Amino acid sequence: MPRTQWREWLRPRRLLRRLRTRLFPPPYGVPPPLVVNGFPKGGTHLLVRCVTVLGGQQRFDFFLYRKMERQLGLAPVSEGGDGIPLGIGEPTLVAAEEVERRLGSLVRGEFAAGHIPYSEALARVLERHGLRMLLILRDPRDVCVSLVHHIKSRPENRLHDYFTRTLKSDEERLLATIVGVEAAKTRDGVRLGDIGERLDSATPWMKLPFCSATRFERLVGPEGGGSAEAQQAEIRRIAGHLGLSLSVQQIESVAGKLFGQGSVTFRRGEIGGWRESFTAEHKAAFKRVAGKQLAALGYEGDLSW
Repeated sequence: MPRTQWREWLRPRRLLRRLRTRLFPPPYGVPPPLVVNGFPKGGTHLLVRCVTVLGGQQRFDFFLYRKMERQLGLAPVSEGGDGIPLGIGEPTLVAAEEVERRLGSLVRGEFAAGHIPYSEALARVLERHGLRMLLILRDPRDVCVSLVHHIKSRPENRLHDYFTRTLKSDEERLLATIVGVEAAKTRDGVRLGDIGERLDSATPWMKLPFCSATRFERLVGPEGGGSAEAQQAEIRRIAGHLGLSLSVQQIESVAGKLFGQGSVTFRRGEIGGWRESFTAEHKAAFKRVAGKQLAALGYEGDLSW
């Protein structure tokens, strides 16, 4: 083990967290240190909830660049610097050594969460520290529709001003989540990559052995328009990636805790809800920027939808 890893392992707080896990183990076993990853509005919080119910404890997240700077001390570095991109769609380059310090501090039973694009530098960090990854995927068309509602309802979102003041209709806003937003169009110089670019930035994780991909449509269950059978099968598969073996009754118990007080909620009919919002223009734009990626993920067989 490298000397820097020994120093991290011996930190008093880390030792206390290790001891706590040994004295008070989760009911289904102790999962390995983990990164929970997904696209904005792609079901990341649902997956976080699932891992939490399975016994994981979230230590920190990489969701918002302001939070990274304020709470984690992860300041962005300039383009071309030694950094790791964090954030899908508008990534922030963060000092590699700081990202590694944070992730390397995770012990068994703990996880970090975020919207994290693939990079060779981060892949090496995860391999070096023995971290696993869970990546949740969702129909990108539903992601685009959900992102419109999210940006409109969150004044703190950096695209909120552009979406509510410059764009005049939900049709325009949906088109923007598909084809992206150029930095020159927004007051703060915020850029959003098109949906194809966003997909390409994260799907390479799926090729790595420490990463397992799950599907929102299977994990969401009856509460979100899916089936109980698919949900329970997906929970079992997720648990298996974490080295946990659960009985049928335990799987049903986990499924029953994914929703309710203190957990995530979804609008009814979100699976396939894009059909109610997409016009011919939206379909054409989506096929142009992400038609191949949609088929590669198995959501369509070709471009005839």
